[in-house]
Amino acid sequence: MMLYTTATNGAKTFGLIPLNGDCPFNEAIYMPNLEALAVLGNKNRDTFTMLERLDENGNPSGQSGKGGDPAKPKMHRVQISSPWEYFIHEREEIKDFVKRMAVNADSFDYQQFIKTESGIEIVRDIVQ
Repeated sequence: MMLYTTATNGAKTFGLIPLNGDCPFNEAIYMPNLEALAVLGNKNRDTFTMLERLDENGNPSGQSGKGGDPAKPKMHRVQISSPWEYFIHEREEIKDFVKRMAVNADSFDYQQFIKTESGIEIVRDIVQ
């Protein structure tokens, strides 16, 4: 995998992308607001989710409940295939994952994006 600079929710951060088809992950991105590294695996699983029911034009089809509450569109449960998701919260574990997976971990300053528990101070103590 290779580290690169990206953004999420208007904040600069870092991500990882696979460099070949043998990589067990599709991507990873550090989420500053969660202080976690979100990792998407390359294997899918079937999950269920609730989605708005749409008419033939792609518009929400009516309202749910008695009386037709306009704030609540009709919903239905659908099965979708989605990749496995992993969230790494511990800073040392994030650094370990990046060191093991990223070919450019020594030259890319990803730690500038990792906050401390207080959310204020930036961690720059690179592990040798």
